[in-house]
Amino acid sequence: MYEGEFIHTQQNLDDRNSWLTVNAAEVEPFLTAPRDCTIFTYSRSEPSDRATTRYGGLPYWPKNRPWPICSGHGQHQAMSMPYVGQIDFRHTPEHDAIPGDVLVLHYCFKCSTWNSHERHTDPTCVLTWLSNIPDEDIIQADDLPAFSSSDVIGPFYGAPCITEDYEAPSESYGGNIAGESYTFLQFTLQGTKIGGYPPRIQDDSVAPAQKFLCAFGSIQPAGLGETGYHGDVCWGDMGSLIVYVSNNHPGVLSWSIQSY
Repeated sequence: MYEGEFIHTQQNLDDRNSWLTVNAAEVEPFLTAPRDCTIFTYSRSEPSDRATTRYGGLPYWPKNRPWPICSGHGQHQAMSMPYVGQIDFRHTPEHDAIPGDVLVLHYCFKCSTWNSHERHTDPTCVLTWLSNIPDEDIIQADDLPAFSSSDVIGPFYGAPCITEDYEAPSESYGGNIAGESYTFLQFTLQGTKIGGYPPRIQDDSVAPAQKFLCAFGSIQPAGLGETGYHGDVCWGDMGSLIVYVSNNHPGVLSWSIQSY
């Protein structure tokens, strides 16, 4: 039996924190080395600030900057890359150590070459740091490339929540903590987040020259209490696209998709 959920809403986060409190006597020995974490909860309410975290919708992107293009890699014709989403770092502890305010993600789902056990810099994924775009220079709906309906994501809009993240102990994978077989989701938060611990799904090792920066987590309308799958983002089977940053060069990023 599984205990815990992907964090989509404030209720999901409240339930997780309540579980830690209710089961404190059994859980406390495993709550070692906590890390501050910014986890995002989602809604359909669009904020006026275009730099905020989101999946789909209108991107934080300057009108005069070329839109990322996927060459097709021999699998399809060259095309504008779908805009997936963005993460807002402006009010997080990590902000002073990174080269931008907002990390924007474009991804080509048609020719994705992801391998869950490798970190990539290949052009199926484009990660771009952006900052200080004047309002009048931000791209508008009429300026966006045309996409097929299957490439339209969301929109889902994220609100930051500060909490503590913990490394999932081996006992949380079938070890019957607090009477539940699988409780790893209660320790290492999974969803869209900055900081904390990388979701431990398949390959949880981090190269010595890199550290975990953030994760773009899967999101489905059902997570917001809706029906259907229109506009969902599902990395593999409810996984995450995890972003790592070089210890010595904060502008150098790599990524990996971890999926169940």
